[in-house]
Amino acid sequence: MIEPIGNETAQVIIRRLFDHVDPAFAAKASADHHALYQRVAIDHPTLVPEEARSPKYAERLRACYPLHPRLIKTAEERLRVLPDYNLSRGTLRLFARMVRGVWDDPVRNPEIITAGEIDWSSPLIQDDLLERLGREKFRAAVAADVEGHAGELDVGVWGHHRRVASALLLESLPLEGNSGLDPAELTLAVVRPEDGGDEPAHALDRLAGACWHLYPMSGSANAWQFRYEPNILKQIEERMGQVPRADALDRLKTEVQKSFQGAFAKLLAWPPNAKAVPERPELQLALCENEDVAKAVVTYTDDTPGAETMRTYRNAILAVAPDTNGLEKAIQRIQRLMAAEEIEAEQTNSEGGKLAREQLKKQIPELRKATRLEAARAFNRLVLADGAALTIDERFITPPDTPPMQLPSGQDAVKAFVEDRKLIYGDTDSLFPDRFLELVFSGAVPLTDEPEARSAAALHRRFLSAQSLRLVPSATVVRSSILRAVADGKLAVRQEDGTAFDAKGAVYTTNGQRRRDDGRKLTTLPMDDGTGVAEVGSTTATGWLKTSGAGEPAPQPGSLPLPPPPPKGAGPTSTTDTEVAAGYADKRMLSWSMAAGRRTMLPASLPRICQR
Repeated sequence: MIEPIGNETAQVIIRRLFDHVDPAFAAKASADHHALYQRVAIDHPTLVPEEARSPKYAERLRACYPLHPRLIKTAEERLRVLPDYNLSRGTLRLFARMVRGVWDDPVRNPEIITAGEIDWSSPLIQDDLLERLGREKFRAAVAADVEGHAGELDVGVWGHHRRVASALLLESLPLEGNSGLDPAELTLAVVRPEDGGDEPAHALDRLAGACWHLYPMSGSANAWQFRYEPNILKQIEERMGQVPRADALDRLKTEVQKSFQGAFAKLLAWPPNAKAVPERPELQLALCENEDVAKAVVTYTDDTPGAETMRTYRNAILAVAPDTNGLEKAIQRIQRLMAAEEIEAEQTNSEGGKLAREQLKKQIPELRKATRLEAARAFNRLVLADGAALTIDERFITPPDTPPMQLPSGQDAVKAFVEDRKLIYGDTDSLFPDRFLELVFSGAVPLTDEPEARSAAALHRRFLSAQSLRLVPSATVVRSSILRAVADGKLAVRQEDGTAFDAKGAVYTTNGQRRRDDGRKLTTLPMDDGTGVAEVGSTTATGWLKTSGAGEPAPQPGSLPLPPPPPKGAGPTSTTDTEVAAGYADKRMLSWSMAAGRRTMLPASLPRICQR
């Protein structure tokens, strides 16, 4: 049998469809695509067939312009096997429809017409390629996948997904084992000079996870084709409606609770009300089913109507709740996963069961990954005690460096978010001394026996309850604030052993005396009830810092204590009165001197006394 067109298909079609083809445009399009294939081969070596990079193929591009050689190859080699396809008239009709579709579309403006430009929604295209060729059953794939899923992935524009699905459906019409495309052939079939080169391959991956009639080709790891039968995704979609929402929600809560385990805060999962969350002086994170419960938890310790009790440690609690729309999406993801697991459990050893298991082997891990990500994205509402409800950014929920199958950490997301927004104190933070005195010290409960003083533990508790402060991850910021105020001369601290500190140093007890050591500084302190803090200048602080034996140097470590001072009146005495000197002679050793230039006559008794 001799075809009416023979080996000159491209030239015959072009002569019949176009009055004139500008050679300059043909040369430019050939050069642009030849450069494209060279560039893609360098960046993505597996995504362009070797023949497409040759000068011979560049010449083929020029000769076939404005049609792509890969499109003509599909018509010549794939479609001709269909019993009702007339190579000459069928090809001419198909290409005429495609040219008209591109011409009438003001948005699409391809440099060369490829299989990606087939408008499968056109009744004329469907008449020629589906009904005329006995492929009416592909209408389901057109509606669900080419127009539906591919259109959704392209967000309504004629993008990479639509072009990939269009080319793949054309290639699949013969319904043979090799009627399909791998990423390299698909890239050649639809890639454009303005593309990076790997867009068609990525689009194919996404379509494989969304389309209902797309199947992997037998014997090929990465080639795909459309079929009549709904694939496992369609079966999952139909089965998921049978999974009770309550069961999916329970599964979702289990997944989310796992992701929010961590060391950043003590996790309180799914409290039914505020009363279920105790008051603790440590950072707590409440994981709540909705935002209303979250707001009640951070505001009250008891939200019983008519008996509401405000929460004291407002700076030590935060809550996470789901976004309403995100929660529903996450529940649907869980239903889809549970449906897939049910289908997998039902498969037999039949040929159909084997094919289903092969598809599920790829789909279930992907569904689990998608479920985890959707669950993490759903619980993105952070509620604080001041009434603020903030949305945690996607960049904190799924950081770029998260391993593909690793469960996103909810606590890590919350921690990174509050640190980025400066909503929590860091390890090196402290309050300005005046602000600490105003917000914390003045509002803390005084010591019973020293009303001017506060315990370090009371200051910690006050720090957790004061308004206008950030979240407090630990007592470190309170301790640092006290130490800063001491160094600034605002506060004095008395330790449980009686040692007191101020900006100058320490006052301590030794041998019953209160001594000062200016070389000893306060560097840390226990945040307990035995450590007292008072304002410098107060009567209490003055008493803590009072010394005895003033003016005497403190003994150095390891030295013996100094002897007691001599009694009053002891020590040397001088006189020029000989009678007075004679009176001291019986009690003390005497010495005498002669003033320069003068001779003093001493009583006869004095020389004898001085000789003793």
